[in-house]
Amino acid sequence: MVAREYAQLAERCDAAGMKCSSIETQGAGGGRPGDREAAIFRDIERLRVLRRRIGDGLAREVSRNRPSATGGPRSAIRVRRLVDDVTLNGLTLDQVFDRCGWRNVNAKMRGELRGALCGALDRMRGFDLARPQDAA
Repeated sequence: MVAREYAQLAERCDAAGMKCSSIETQGAGGGRPGDREAAIFRDIERLRVLRRRIGDGLAREVSRNRPSATGGPRSAIRVRRLVDDVTLNGLTLDQVFDRCGWRNVNAKMRGELRGALCGALDRMRGFDLARPQDAA
């Protein structure tokens, strides 16, 4: 649910600069002056809150970069980019790996990326389910 809300907010905020982009949200001609601007500012603030909750951490770090073994250079996968790729661009986890140059992805790597995505979505909902690293 929060992923859909995030995608809708991002789309509305991106479109807010276009004239008549939110005509369907304005109603049938009624409304007070400034209502549209107030709604845009609320959307922008909510989007900022969600992006702060996502954070800018790493979902997948490059420990060694051996282009000859991987078929090309790999790049780290940031949590924010992961959330954007999945929720806004509709990419699968394998497509996110591929976009970042990760080849020969195994189930463990997919699970770690899925865990990072789920953790970000939980934080966006307001849950802080992070456990200390030494507790397991």
